[in-house]
Amino acid sequence: MPLSVSKHPLVADSLRGLRDSTTPPEEFRVLARKVITFLLYEATADL
Repeated sequence: MPLSVSKHPLVADSLRGLRDSTTPPEEFRVLARKVITFLLYEATADL
């Protein structure tokens, strides 16, 4: 399975928040959902 890296600016911004150790748990969950949504969209784009 080939590796695909998302270069979308909203994904990069969300990942920045996920990597920040001071991000509160509720915001972390919101950011994780955003990343999952973008990755799902990109994964199904070719179907």
